[in-house]
Amino acid sequence: MNAMNLPDHLLQTGIDQLPLDYKWDVSIGNRFQGARSESKPKLAEAIRAISTKASYGLVIAATEWVVARLSRHIDVSDPLQRIEASWAAMIDARYANLPEPDEPDVDERFVLTGPLWTSATMMGDCFEYGIVPDDNIIFFDTSIGVCMLAEHVCGRSPAFKAWLPETLRRLQQQHPDVALPVSAQPPAGVDFFRPAGAGSFIATLSPQRNPYLRSAAELQADGMANPYPGRS
Repeated sequence: MNAMNLPDHLLQTGIDQLPLDYKWDVSIGNRFQGARSESKPKLAEAIRAISTKASYGLVIAATEWVVARLSRHIDVSDPLQRIEASWAAMIDARYANLPEPDEPDVDERFVLTGPLWTSATMMGDCFEYGIVPDDNIIFFDTSIGVCMLAEHVCGRSPAFKAWLPETLRRLQQQHPDVALPVSAQPPAGVDFFRPAGAGSFIATLSPQRNPYLRSAAELQADGMANPYPGRS
């Protein structure tokens, strides 16, 4: 995946062509950031049935839907770079450095900047609390919130309506909840969420063009022998 391009399979759904007919304000964003199991019990039950790494993949993929939805109206280069780094963290958490994005102004563009900031921030929270130190409570609640946000923004798309339950079903079958630390769980990486034949993800990574990927020197100092194969 080129961090500067949206995945073709999302654009082919026409998600970016939908009118901006959803509502957004600070209280709506706070509702997603404060989501709990009781906010959407059936969704919470479905997420509880999959592994932490599977939930992390679901969060990244749901954020991609939000970014694709807004891509015709606003520059999405920064969140796409964050998404790429998040997929890399699925391979090895050491790849990513995901500081919180700058909070947007509440102005006439907030209907765009608000969902973009909230989804990227929550995706980063899932990395910080679920993948690195393994705080399952914050991670679980945030996973619910990201999926709720994606439903709110993308829910008029028939493709998204079909994607979320089908993806949860496949994750439950292939990546069920397991009593293992996150570091020992099999990854539900980008290939799981892409159509067959999408190509090797690891070969596309380049810290020179993506500031949210740690440099080869940093990763080698952390003990990763060949972090970016094929790159000098």
